[in-house]
Amino acid sequence: MLSTTSLPLLSLLTLTSAHFRVDYPYWRGDSFEEPASQWIWPCANVNQTESANNRTAWPLTGGSISLEVHHPWALTYVNLGIGNEVTSFETSLLTGFNQTGNGTFCLRELGGMSLADLGIEEGTNATLQFIQASGSGSALYNCADITFTADAELLSTDMCANTTGVAGVPLMNADATHMDHDEPTPTESAAEETSTGAAADLRVSGAGAGVVGAVVGFAALLAL
Repeated sequence: MLSTTSLPLLSLLTLTSAHFRVDYPYWRGDSFEEPASQWIWPCANVNQTESANNRTAWPLTGGSISLEVHHPWALTYVNLGIGNEVTSFETSLLTGFNQTGNGTFCLRELGGMSLADLGIEEGTNATLQFIQASGSGSALYNCADITFTADAELLSTDMCANTTGVAGVPLMNADATHMDHDEPTPTESAAEETSTGAAADLRVSGAGAGVVGAVVGFAALLAL
């Protein structure tokens, strides 16, 4: 039998478990600890000045990301802001998609063509903004500060593996029924690597890779 005093604690645990953590690049700061709050745009109320020595080296053409996710599903976005003290995130590195399952979600290579026209040079500082929105309808935010460098490497396949059951699916309008049945499926499109844009640079490892791979090659259909 639960006492009435235990109910606030259970509510707090439920709220905490519904949040997410950025494992790589290393996040700006622990957004589970007050005065931080993942409900606060743009970076969970964690100031960039607190992480001056907390920048992760990231490849010039894009790098790996790894999240610890705690929702059955969450609409997920990754944005980029260039500079030392970023106030806006105008570049989308990952077309929004529905991340599913609880555990580790890792993309081994993110960026590519989205970075091509930004004039990224050796030593350029930037910040990645991670957004997840699930059943509550409210968005959660985290940020990670990075420095672009040719010396940085992608995470190894051993370090970038999804938890079993963790994957992602593309977003499509429910009325997108005019598609011809002879058109390639998302997985087939991914295999052909015919897409362009941010989603085309998606690389994923581990369990669920085939499902997340469906996002690749389907960037054009997301806007239908």
